[in-house]
Amino acid sequence: GAAQRSSDPLEAAASQMRRAREDARRVDPVPARSRRAGGGGGDRDAPLASDRASRVGARDTRAGLWPAYPETARSDHPVGILGLGQLGSKIAERVRDLGFPVSGWSRSLKALEGIRCYGGDDLRQFLSRCKVLVCALPSTPQTLNILNAQHLSLLQQGAYLINMGRGAHLVEKDLIGLLASGHMAGACLDVLRTEPAPVDHPFRSHPRISLTPHIAAQTLLTPSIEQISEKIRRLEAGDPISGVVQRERGY
Repeated sequence: GAAQRSSDPLEAAASQMRRAREDARRVDPVPARSRRAGGGGGDRDAPLASDRASRVGARDTRAGLWPAYPETARSDHPVGILGLGQLGSKIAERVRDLGFPVSGWSRSLKALEGIRCYGGDDLRQFLSRCKVLVCALPSTPQTLNILNAQHLSLLQQGAYLINMGRGAHLVEKDLIGLLASGHMAGACLDVLRTEPAPVDHPFRSHPRISLTPHIAAQTLLTPSIEQISEKIRRLEAGDPISGVVQRERGY
């Protein structure tokens, strides 16, 4: 019927990915990366929301229309998670549980049940499988500008990008070019190279780009204090702790 369907697979995936971030914070609620401008963040409310539901639908109803849209199948939206750390792995597992085809790439090859994992030199092969790409990478010299025209053009036609990693991952002019060409359908960005975004930044007014103000993985004060206190106690007792940064890797 004309009413919005709560069973829309992409809308359901958005809810599941929000819950995945909550799970990841409960495991280690203090992010390993800074939450200042350019630090790791994420799209809070639209990780897999399609343009049909979130943008085209809003435009049509404002115009006085109430159209029916073609059904979409989960198999038509293969999801790729770029970065399979604590957060990326949780997202991949949640989306997998919804029945989407999910793949993931990390520098070191991981093994996750029901998820096709790629590592190292397999980046191009991984990207070619993706219709929805979620970037959850840390900031390192190797990941700088990784979301560029060369890599994004490998995504399937009509692809959608979600960057919840670092602003420096994305070459912004390349995204605008791929949207203009029609190769990409849209993007949701929680992190930018300059934050807050300048008032004249082209992303602010672009009809196929959604921005959120670096809010997806905020540090929670009370759990953070509890975690820091527990880690101090464990260090003093000579016990191992979680979340140790490997300085040679940069995360």
